Amino acid sequence: MSPTSENVPCNDSGVHCSACVDGVCQFQNVYGTCDLKDPAKPCYASGPMYSDLVSVGSLAPARMTFGAISNQTTNFQQFDLVDGVLGLMGPVGSWGEPTLMHAMYKQGVVANNTFGFCLARGPIPGATSTPCADGTAGMLTLGGIDNKLGPGPIPTTPDVGKDGGFFQVIVEDVTVGDAAAGSASVLPRKAILDSGTNVLMLVRAVAPAHPLTPLMCVC
Repeated sequence: MSPTSENVPCNDSGVHCSACVDGVCQFQNVYGTCDLKDPAKPCYASGPMYSDLVSVGSLAPARMTFGAISNQTTNFQQFDLVDGVLGLMGPVGSWGEPTLMHAMYKQGVVANNTFGFCLARGPIPGATSTPCADGTAGMLTLGGIDNKLGPGPIPTTPDVGKDGGFFQVIVEDVTVGDAAAGSASVLPRKAILDSGTNVLMLVRAVAPAHPLTPLMCVC
């Protein structure tokens, strides 16, 4: 147990408790697309809630509320590959508390309420920052944008998310490798930029005709 952690009491007016056990607020989250053999079957995780100081990399710590998983359904296939989920939706999470990015911004840990991902499966021409530039790993940038991760100025896309606080963009086409897999019957459409999901779900109408990776599913 962390020496700086505190139980979140059930009478905390800023937190949405799914249940109360011995005066401690409990959470329960429902996840979709976690069982690749049955993409429509949901998974559940639940447990007590805590408040603690959380730091990322060399950044100063910020106090935030999070859930400690004590119960989890057995079909949670995502956790075969990862050992936790860090969601960056904003500014307020499903429990009513600020998400990590927004908490760091409100508490002055980062100057800008901005984060960026660099996702690469191979070298990025013109990029100068490793490890993402050489394709060995991805990178998460908090509080700004690292222009060294690309060959030039990073373009922006408007956030059209109005549903439940998610970041959303309009997807006009889907390309994997050199193959475009667009379909006028389903595109363009809104897509959620979900930082806590490590699977790519493709409907059959836009699924490209190439071997799928372990983190891709056609439904």
